[in-house]
Parts: sequence; C-alpha cells; structure tokens
Amino acid sequence: MPWYSYLMEFVSGLLLANGVPHFFQGISGHRFPSPFGYPPGLGESSPLSNTLWGFANLTVGFVLLGSFAPQGSAAGWILVALGVLLAAIWLSTYFGRLHWAASQEITSKAAFRSAQPFVKGFSIERPACCEPRTTRIKSMRARNVAGTCRRPG
Repeated sequence: MPWYSYLMEFVSGLLLANGVPHFFQGISGHRFPSPFGYPPGLGESSPLSNTLWGFANLTVGFVLLGSFAPQGSAAGWILVALGVLLAAIWLSTYFGRLHWAASQEITSKAAFRSAQPFVKGFSIERPACCEPRTTRIKSMRARNVAGTCRRPG
C-alpha cells in the first residue's frame, strides 16, 4: 500500500475524533468553541455552526476512511485508532484548559458581585426573574441616583 494511504487513514481518525464533540454539543443545543467563534478557536460558536462543523468533520473522516480503508493489515487500523487517540488527547487537554480558564473568570466575577452590594452603601438585590446584569435597588434614594429597574416589580 502507498505511504499516502497510511497518512489518509491517520487523518481520517483525527477528523472522526474531532467531529464527535462538535456534533454532539451542537445537537444538544450547547455553545462550544470552534474555528468559527471569536476569537477563532477560543470563542464559542452557535449550536448550529457546531453541528455543521462536526457533521463536516465526520463526513470527510468517513469518506477518507472509506476511500483508504485498511485492507488485510492491522497497521492501517492501528493508524486510524492512533489518529483518534491523539486527537482525543489533544482535544481533551485543549478544551480542559479553556473550561478551566472560564471557570476561573466566572469565580472572580462571582467574588466581585458578592462584594458589590456593599459598595457606596447601597443595598442591592438581584431578583431571580431578571437577567444577571439587572438589579433591583431597595432604597428610594438609591433608585433616584441610579434610575429605576427596567423590569416592573
């Protein structure tokens, strides 16, 4: 078998492993980092773009695997499995770092928000009905200074 057949078997394993998380996050309705996010590779993309990106990876991976399917030797299947394994290891460490960095950012924002009601002596309450950025200010003096809450009640 020519050398490029082994290369295509390895690449098919990479594409198949890369397509799985994008496709399943997309069909689950979750945002997920992809090359189409901003900044590319770091920002999260919409579920639709992840579904399409994952499907494209799976399609190309299966087409390559079908065209250059290992025949008669175990070396070809080992290369496919090696491609899947290397892609899985790289993707798990990459996305693990992204999620860890995001959790650190959320934790620091939560610590800032928990200290925020005591700033300038105003007492603020965050109602469950409102988005995280809207607040309901309890004191009338603070309402006059900051303006009223956008949501009634």
